[in-house]
Amino acid sequence: MPTATGAGWVDPGPARTSIDARSSTAEFSARPPRHRSRATTVPGKKGQKPRQKRAWVQGEAKYGLEHGPPGPSARANPVYVRELQEDLIWLGYLSTSRGSVTPGEFDVFTLGAVLGFKQDLIEIYGIATSHKRIDVKPGSVRAGEFSTAIWSQPKFLSPVRIMLDWVTALRGGGKRKGVFGVAKALVSNVQNNLAKAKTAKKFRAYLERFEHHRATLEALMDSWPHLAALEAVDRLFKPFAPKAATKAVGELAPVPPGKQPKHDDSGALAADAVWSSEGYNARDMNRSFFLADLNKALEAVKKTLAHLDDLRGRMAALRPAAEVDAEWTPAKSAAEQTVTTLTTLLGLVRYWILDSPTQVTAWLAHIVEMGTVDQPTAVYLKALREGGKIGPGRRPAYPLQPLTSKDDFASPDALATFLREECTKRTPNAPGAKSTTMPEIVALQFFGNETGLKFTHSLAPFNTRAEDKDTRLVMLGVDTNSYRKGSFDAVFHAGGDWFWSRGWGVGQATEANGTLDGMQLRRGLPILPPGSDAVQHPKAYVDSKTSITDAMTRKVLAKYNRTMRRDCTFGGVPFGAYYDCHSCLKRFFDENLRGVGKYGEGGAFVPKNETVLGNPDHSDGFFLDLERYTPFSRGKDGVEDPDAAKRYRRLFNADPGPVDPNVAQVLRKMDGATAIATAAEVVAKAAGVDKATLVAAVQAHVKARTQLPCSWLQVRISYAGKGEQAFSSRFDLLDVVGDLKASNDTVIKHIKEASELRRS
Repeated sequence: MPTATGAGWVDPGPARTSIDARSSTAEFSARPPRHRSRATTVPGKKGQKPRQKRAWVQGEAKYGLEHGPPGPSARANPVYVRELQEDLIWLGYLSTSRGSVTPGEFDVFTLGAVLGFKQDLIEIYGIATSHKRIDVKPGSVRAGEFSTAIWSQPKFLSPVRIMLDWVTALRGGGKRKGVFGVAKALVSNVQNNLAKAKTAKKFRAYLERFEHHRATLEALMDSWPHLAALEAVDRLFKPFAPKAATKAVGELAPVPPGKQPKHDDSGALAADAVWSSEGYNARDMNRSFFLADLNKALEAVKKTLAHLDDLRGRMAALRPAAEVDAEWTPAKSAAEQTVTTLTTLLGLVRYWILDSPTQVTAWLAHIVEMGTVDQPTAVYLKALREGGKIGPGRRPAYPLQPLTSKDDFASPDALATFLREECTKRTPNAPGAKSTTMPEIVALQFFGNETGLKFTHSLAPFNTRAEDKDTRLVMLGVDTNSYRKGSFDAVFHAGGDWFWSRGWGVGQATEANGTLDGMQLRRGLPILPPGSDAVQHPKAYVDSKTSITDAMTRKVLAKYNRTMRRDCTFGGVPFGAYYDCHSCLKRFFDENLRGVGKYGEGGAFVPKNETVLGNPDHSDGFFLDLERYTPFSRGKDGVEDPDAAKRYRRLFNADPGPVDPNVAQVLRKMDGATAIATAAEVVAKAAGVDKATLVAAVQAHVKARTQLPCSWLQVRISYAGKGEQAFSSRFDLLDVVGDLKASNDTVIKHIKEASELRRS
């Protein structure tokens, strides 16, 4: 197998300290400052003196079959790092479109790519793992016959995932109850039912409900997630892998006397520097949502403990009638034991959360250690880079195909023109429509947002082989299973495996699993059949035009076909024209319906899911609340709109019909936290109507307003997934298309041109 000729910076100056000086590990060792180079002499032009210039210098390859193991110290060597980055880019693990990867610097993006690569070695290629480094003598291996285990672990369990699961256990989620709500129900049952029961019959009925709540609480405690982490809260939860508990919840000991967590309260916890470490790519959005969840968890612990104290007092003061006293005594005793166990459990949870920066610091040191490219990993990396076969399946590798500037569009203008033609040349989706695959104005924003209207990127900043200096590779977008999807985030990684999915080309079409051109896709990575001998490249990966067509056909239209297929509501409006998306969405700005901020609060677009309305963090779509019933749509100091029906007719040429007063009353309670069913129960009781019927009426109201002004907005948000990231991405569409706010001048130019043509 040929080896690479490395290239890297040479600088006699002092090296910078580790990626995070707070980490106790030395695994990152020293890393070089950005843009390090060596001064070299450049001959002067005719009549001019020679000059000094800082430039790259060549170096020998630093790892591979014939070289020693990279090891932790190699991360300080920019020649090694640049060679490693190049190989990871060729195999689709390191993407220049996700974050600012620095050539020759072992940054967090490179760390994430190595961890993702190791995970795929385990799961896709069947490579075994070792809990310690295995030394391999350089020059002693034949890549095709090599089967030595890599230094890694198959599954990870991050402190972030532990705490997020505790948040759910405390507060509940979906149809699942949390301990906070059940403890509150127990107090209410004693206070409003058992204490006021006038007859033994009623007392027994309420006691049955009391026992049900207590049993529910016991079941929630018995199934408490990550119980093993609470067995010794004053020690590190290493090795950060899934562990089975060795004790039942009732056997847990309280926090050891004299032990205190790192922080006293949620404010001090949120201010800890570990959450905002630049070296580990802890993003502001992740930190904002995660710390808000921790604050909710600590608040739920506090309130639950208060409920338990209240429950103790009320149970002690309860004096039931003599004929039911014998039934109350064992129920009370069982409840007292439940309260004692839960109090201990919550005390441990509170300690762990307030001390979590200690756990997170150790977690970061752990994943950096696991991110070491040991010698077996290096052998497999080089084998795959050269198209070799590895693993039990003996599959050919999949290095990307080298491209040139000729394989890309000649200019962003040419790409934008092709996009527009792709959207208008086919048979219309609906009679009279002027667009098919996707409205071209929406496509311009969408594809421009995904890749900046580029199909390839240059390998030049990373290449270590002279023959690759002009090579370009297909643009890849890498998504990981971080707390919020996107580029790798070591602090807020969601745990489990290191899920590394890829989107390719201008369309950035990503399939976690499936087939493409007869090749199996695993996490967006094409894997050839075991019997194949030659590497093939799916056309959607390597052809700029095909990548767009493929994304349109397999992803965009597939999502459109799952909607109500409401193709365009703008054409029926006087002086309107089909698919003039700019003029259509501009109305939402002209009429003050867009709202403020990245989620459009105070505007007509309201995030929704089956349970709650008005919470971007848990949204699976949106609906239009032109009536401004919900607090989200009204915004601060906002008012309801009694003339919304006229606005519907003017905007969409549709009559939504009158809104049932009880439905409107439920919507007024939709604050992003209150469940539809909870609000409906209150309203139904006051109005004397059936709760289930009212819930169905609210859901029908929302559904009727879900895909206005057209289904393409729904396609755009579903393409981006679920949650606040997807909801905010729809506002990117709204702002770019409706208000022409974008940094990409080509996108704006073509949106204007397309809009003018629609009006002609």
